[in-house]
Amino acid sequence: MDRFEITYTGSYPSACIGELIIKEKEVILYRSGKYAFRSTGSVYFKEDWQEVVEEGELIWMDEQARQEYITWLHMLSPKKREEVERRVKEELESVSVCCGGCV
Repeated sequence: MDRFEITYTGSYPSACIGELIIKEKEVILYRSGKYAFRSTGSVYFKEDWQEVVEEGELIWMDEQARQEYITWLHMLSPKKREEVERRVKEELESVSVCCGGCV
C-alpha cells in the first residue's frame, strides 16, 4: 500500500494551472502554488487557420516552488524520497497537456 497520496489538481482545458499536493494520512505535507508548472506543448495556426496542437509535459515554471519542493524532499528518508519522486513523476506524466486549451 502506498503511504503517500499524490495528486495534481490541474485539468483540461488549462491543465497547467493546478497544485501538486502530497499527503500522508490525510495530512498535507507539501502543496505547490497554483501556477508552479507550465506545459512544453504548443498550439499554433497554419496559414489556412487550421489549428495545430502539440502535446507536451508539465515542467516546473516557478523556481521558488521547485526549490521548496526539493528542500522538502531532502527532509525525507531516502526510501520515502524515492517513493515520492517516482509517484510525483507518474502523476505529472498522467496529465494530458497541450498548451492549447487556454486559446
